[in-house]
Order: sequence, then C-alpha cells, then structure tokens
Amino acid sequence: VNSSRFAPHAAHLWYVIHFLQRRLHEFMPAADPLEGQILWVIDSFPVRTCRVKRAAGAKLFGGQAAFGYDPTSMKDPFFGFRVHLLACDRGFCAALELAPANVPDLPLAAELAPAEGGEGLGDRNYWGPDRQQAMEKNGFKLHAPFRKESSDPWPGRSKVLSRLHQIIDPVIGQL
Repeated sequence: VNSSRFAPHAAHLWYVIHFLQRRLHEFMPAADPLEGQILWVIDSFPVRTCRVKRAAGAKLFGGQAAFGYDPTSMKDPFFGFRVHLLACDRGFCAALELAPANVPDLPLAAELAPAEGGEGLGDRNYWGPDRQQAMEKNGFKLHAPFRKESSDPWPGRSKVLSRLHQIIDPVIGQL
C-alpha cells in the first residue's frame, strides 16, 4: 500500500476489525464453565502521541488528542489518548474505546458495559457511587476500591478487589 493511502486504509479497516472482534467474542467461552457467569474487568492505559514539550506544535491528531495524567508513572502528564478496555476474567478482550487522555475513566465504563449486564471490577479510578448506581439500574454492577486509600472504610475489600483486578494487566501488556 502506498504510504499516502495507509492512514485512510487503516481507518476503514478499524470498523472491520471492530466488527470481527465483536463477532469472535460471541464464540469465545468467556463464562465460567461451572457457574456460567462472566466477571468483567475494566481498565485503561495511556497512548502517548508525542512529548509534552512538543504538544503545542503537534499537528498529528489535531483537536483529538489531549493532555492527561498517567497514574502508573507518578502522575506524569502526557499528550495523547487513553484506551479503555473491557475484558472477561478469562482474559478475552470484549471491547475497547479510544478517547482523549483527559476523559475520565468512570463515564466510559457505562459505554463499555455489556448490554446483557453482569458484574465487573475496576480500579480506584472507577469509584463513584452515583454512576455505579446508575449502571446498576441498567443491569451492570461495577465493583471498585474506595477512591482514597488513606480514608478507605473497607481496606480489606479494597485489597481483594485490587488483587482480582490484576487479571487485566497481561491483556494490557499484550496490547
């Protein structure tokens, strides 16, 4: 493919890949074979497009990329996007969403929630009782550790949720 036509071809293929991924997910054994329930795990990770110093003059992804913070690297600012990912506890990626880096995690959790409902795990960024109750009314119950570890009323529960949430780390590492 000619390099000047690569970006349009890749943009058109994104829809095909997304469609195929959803169809393939329907055939994957995502549910536990004994209980038949699916435990969903939601997380996000940053995609840097350029250095922060060069962001003002960046023309690539103009108007789409934004400034955000990466909690894994001492809250360093970055310029780019954040990929929000929904996976089952068996490691299959069910859905993903690309958003500007400044979009918070919790609002996108409602968009990623499976239509059939279920239960999911998130990290501390997904703590928000109001939004969690709104998602629960739609059939998806999201469990997340308390926002601030220092004032956590249930430290034992948060520790278990954080440990279970680590299921998604290998999936993110593969991406």
